[in-house]
Amino acid sequence: MYENIDVEYSGGNEQGLKYNIIVNPGANISSIQLKYSGADKLVIENGKLIAETTFGKVVEHMPKVYQIIDGVINEISATYVFLYISTVGFISDSFNNFFTLIID
Repeated sequence: MYENIDVEYSGGNEQGLKYNIIVNPGANISSIQLKYSGADKLVIENGKLIAETTFGKVVEHMPKVYQIIDGVINEISATYVFLYISTVGFISDSFNNFFTLIID
């Protein structure tokens, strides 16, 4: 997807499509850009991304962000951030850049 950043897809007809963004050691989380098309307006409110469309609002909660270090799952604080009018990314300054970061 980006240098040292991968996307892992899973799911099926019953579960729907699911993806994880894998930020490998040394990669920059701020490189991730998610562009939304078809929305009349995007808003970040109370940590949620809200896409306002002609059919109503679509709300995306902040995904779970974590690292597994020495077998322990460490939840990481991250937030959405606007990069452009219809493009968002993530910011976090609380993760260990020497371990893989997973945005679930």
